[in-house]
Amino acid sequence: MQTPKSGNACAPSRTAARFWAFTLLTVLLSIAGGGCGSVGTSGEGQGKIAFSAPVDGASRLVIVNADGSGKPTVAPDATGVQFPIWSPDGSKIAFYDSGSASTYISAVRADGSHYIRLLDDQNTGTPFIWSADGGQLAYVAADPHRDLFMPAIFVVRDDGTRRRMLFDGAFPSWSPDGRTIAFLRCPFIRVINSDGTGERKLIRFDGSTDCANYVDEYVGILWSADSRKVAYTTSFWKNPKRSCESSGNCDYVDPETNTELCRLHIIRVREGSEVEVVGGGLLGKFDNQCDISWAPDGKKLAFTRNGFVYSVTADGRRERRLARGLAPSWSPDGNHIAFIRNGTIYVLDVQRHEERRVARADELSWSPDGKALVVAHAIKPPAQDDQGGYEPGQYVIETIDASNGHVRKIWPKVGTCDCGLPPAWQPR
Repeated sequence: MQTPKSGNACAPSRTAARFWAFTLLTVLLSIAGGGCGSVGTSGEGQGKIAFSAPVDGASRLVIVNADGSGKPTVAPDATGVQFPIWSPDGSKIAFYDSGSASTYISAVRADGSHYIRLLDDQNTGTPFIWSADGGQLAYVAADPHRDLFMPAIFVVRDDGTRRRMLFDGAFPSWSPDGRTIAFLRCPFIRVINSDGTGERKLIRFDGSTDCANYVDEYVGILWSADSRKVAYTTSFWKNPKRSCESSGNCDYVDPETNTELCRLHIIRVREGSEVEVVGGGLLGKFDNQCDISWAPDGKKLAFTRNGFVYSVTADGRRERRLARGLAPSWSPDGNHIAFIRNGTIYVLDVQRHEERRVARADELSWSPDGKALVVAHAIKPPAQDDQGGYEPGQYVIETIDASNGHVRKIWPKVGTCDCGLPPAWQPR
């Protein structure tokens, strides 16, 4: 869940978030960076925040100032908006746009103008990531001229031009320095120069010739900030009980009666070797304990094991138990780790080892300076009505100071909305 920001006069910093599942590729991505502009002491007032919300009977892209000032901007041309993702330089927002017969990956500028459809997604939910310089998007799709079951990585410019296939594979992840793309083409994790040259095998993927254990679809391949290491998780069965199917396959593992676990891998990119992680890198159950997050300095990773958040040094030698919870997300300044416990977000002060309850939510985005975060606070969770239909939850979009817990409601100003999808904070 991490992608880089392009460099500027400020020291760069990054954050991770989660993304949604796709058949062969899912990468959750959000981008954060160090800011050079005027920043309040709490960090709550910096930049803009984008999210989807119901406006005039349609789900639209809403852009507000993080300090709650001014009039919200509603992108006029986009409807059916989901999962907005800022470009690394904070100048553009890409998102799913399903307001017509098909679903598109579309983009607008930070002020909501210059709407453009970049890609006809054809309702497949194609995941996408920004390049390090924000000039391109990479996505995974089947090549229509070849095997429909063979995923390939494509790129398209931010103006919708020069759409081309780079190579076969899945799970593309740009390095923070923008020079390299890591990806999976079974049975190897591979790296390639961002111009499509110099491909090489990085490491064999868990010794699996058929790639039965894909890179965990909720994580993808995560680069360290110095572009020297990548991390990912894989799944495996704990003492599997195999059975035979009617087809004669006697290697079937029933997920209802077996336990699927996760394992952490840290790879040295230059050497193509794996770091030996203390405890064998064993994490927890596959369904909720596979999330990992790099510290912004690249010296540590946060992960979950048996319901607790841990950190481990990048050399794999020293680990520390930090708090009870799941889904850790390191702040861009390295001072805090956000995590989820019982459907509620908490923030841990890494140095003081003190935790603070933030809000009832399960997604967040850090401010670029790491001093605050934004959440869709669930006032009323989604539920089924008496007839079995779906009742959307009721939410408010709030920013929270990571140090003192100060809350600022930024949408809507009055009441609530069914805007439960994760908001995204502008990187700069």
